[in-house]
Amino acid sequence: LAAGWRAVLSDRLDHIIPADSGQGDTLNSLREAYVSWQQEGGGLIVEFGRINLRQGPAYGYNPTDYFRTGAVRAATTVDPFALRENRLGTVMLRAQRLWANDSVSLALAPKLADAASDAGASLDLGATNAMNRALLSWSHKFSDQLSGQLSTYTEQGGWPQLGASATALLGESTVAHLELSSGRTLPLLGDPLVVQRRQHGSAGLTHTLANGLSLTAEYEY
Repeated sequence: LAAGWRAVLSDRLDHIIPADSGQGDTLNSLREAYVSWQQEGGGLIVEFGRINLRQGPAYGYNPTDYFRTGAVRAATTVDPFALRENRLGTVMLRAQRLWANDSVSLALAPKLADAASDAGASLDLGATNAMNRALLSWSHKFSDQLSGQLSTYTEQGGWPQLGASATALLGESTVAHLELSSGRTLPLLGDPLVVQRRQHGSAGLTHTLANGLSLTAEYEY
């Protein structure tokens, strides 16, 4: 738009045959719509609008991808890469500070609606902004072979979640990744009043063959 300013717009229209029971056959998903300002020299970036903030290096399951909840409007695939790209972004204010080997970012997402909507043309703010949420992250590049990230996430009515992830280059063709999240949560099954600290994790290796084919093995907990 101008020096240091840019606008991002990403929209997806799905026509589903046959549609799920109780839903329309056409769903519009405003995936991203935000403006971004970057300081001259690139040290500070501020963004505002609907942003698809994706976290974590794992492939099939990302424990630290805290803004994924409720963000898939049209589940037309089980491919985790496609789901991460095609889901709804969250309306937020995000600021990021960059250094040579470090970055710190803060994302603040306000409550804008009470519940998700099945209406085909809805912005569906209740799916992504049904509560106040915040995410603080610090990333560090230890060397050309090792980098990592620490984060803390909190939401209205919940408990803080601590996240950590790392990637490491093991030789010229193999990359290892590790992703962990820990915090007090309500159980998915059992007594709904029992609050316990629970851990979630993913760990894996990706090996790239000489012909360009990549093979990934991942353990998810």
